[in-house]
Amino acid sequence: MHATSLVVWALPDIVLSVTIAILLIACRFIILHKLRPSIVNSWRTMKPRKASRVVLLNERDEVLLIRAQDLLTPTHQWWMTCGGGSELGESAAQTAARELAEETGLECEPGELIGPLATRDDVFKFTEKSLHQHETYFAFRTSEDIELEDAVWTDIEKRSLLEFRWWTREELMTTTETIYPKNLLHLMDLVTAGSVPDVPLVID
Repeated sequence: MHATSLVVWALPDIVLSVTIAILLIACRFIILHKLRPSIVNSWRTMKPRKASRVVLLNERDEVLLIRAQDLLTPTHQWWMTCGGGSELGESAAQTAARELAEETGLECEPGELIGPLATRDDVFKFTEKSLHQHETYFAFRTSEDIELEDAVWTDIEKRSLLEFRWWTREELMTTTETIYPKNLLHLMDLVTAGSVPDVPLVID
C-alpha cells in the first residue's frame, strides 16, 4: 500500500479524535458551569476557621473600629471590630484577650471580658481566597487611651489595617461605610444595658 493511501485512511481517525477531544472539553465546561452553585455552597460546609472579636467601648460608649482593605483589591475596604483567628488550644475568650492586646495594646484577662455576646458564621474572600470563619463576640470597656505603639501587628495586618478610630452610635446609624458585624449597634446596646444573653445570639 502506498504512503498516500495510508494518509487518506488515517484522516478519518484524526478527525474523529479531534471531535471527541472537543466534545470532552465542551462537556467539562458544561458540568463545571452547572456545579458552580454547589461549589459555592460547599464553602459553607468546609471546616471553619475559629476567631474571636471584641466590641471595645470607651467611657463615652463609643466603639473602636478598624478600617481594613483587601491587599489585592485596595478599593475594597470595610470597618470591623478588633479580633482575629484562634491559635491552637485557645478558648474563644483567650483568643479575644490576646487579639485585643496585639491590635490595641490593651491587656486584660479572658475572664474580664463581657460575654460571649454572640456568634457569627461568614464566608468571605480575602486576597482572592475564600474563607469560612466562625466568630465569637465579646465586649470590653476601657478608660485608657489606645497606644498603637504597644500593639504587635503581623506583616499582613501592617499592610491591611489602615485606620483605628472611635465611632459614636449616631455615626454608625448614619454612615454609608461597610461595617461588620451588621448587628453591631445591638451588641453595643447589650453592653451599655449590662444585659449579657444566657446563650450567645446568632448574628449576621
